[in-house]
Amino acid sequence: MITRDPLKIPCLTPKYWATFGNLPARELARTLALVRANKPKKPLPRITGLTREQQIDYEDRNVRECLAYARDTLKL
Repeated sequence: MITRDPLKIPCLTPKYWATFGNLPARELARTLALVRANKPKKPLPRITGLTREQQIDYEDRNVRECLAYARDTLKL
């Protein structure tokens, strides 16, 4: 996971969909339903409000946890 505040995706604006050509609206509906059915159990982490040192510590911890997951769970 990238260590930053979650991005806000303007997926309901015409400008966002301009690059998708003739993608059927059902694809958006399917994706939104999937997202809504699988809400996170807790809010996504944010770094806003942390000091620079806290952000660096958080980044380091995040990278180490991701590497451990890749090694232990994914067997990479």
